[in-house]
Amino acid sequence: MTAIVLVVLGHWLLTGITYRGGHPSGLDALDRVSWGRWVTLLFQVIPVFFLVGGHANAVSWTAHQQRGEGWTEWVRGGALRLLWPAAVYVAVILPSVAEARAGANTAELAQADWFVPCTCGSWRAACC
Repeated sequence: MTAIVLVVLGHWLLTGITYRGGHPSGLDALDRVSWGRWVTLLFQVIPVFFLVGGHANAVSWTAHQQRGEGWTEWVRGGALRLLWPAAVYVAVILPSVAEARAGANTAELAQADWFVPCTCGSWRAACC
């Protein structure tokens, strides 16, 4: 839980979203705060996710083997646990995106297409 909070907090602190001249804009805090790059080292939690995920898989695999079941059932079960939420998300989001695109004007869509990647990591440098 702490790692997830650090990821959200780190991304939130890195980008300042502003609204100037009738258009949204982004401000990269790392360009303005010289010591900020060193602070980002505290937010490097991806290794934690790999360790926790590896441990969870090891526990799951061990329990699966103790029940005498094969690896194909274990992989299929894991894949289904991942695919069902993804399928539900896609089923909900696709009609929403289609509706938004049908009702919005071209200028609004261009602004939204620019704004979304600006909040997402490496794209920020290219568009903000």
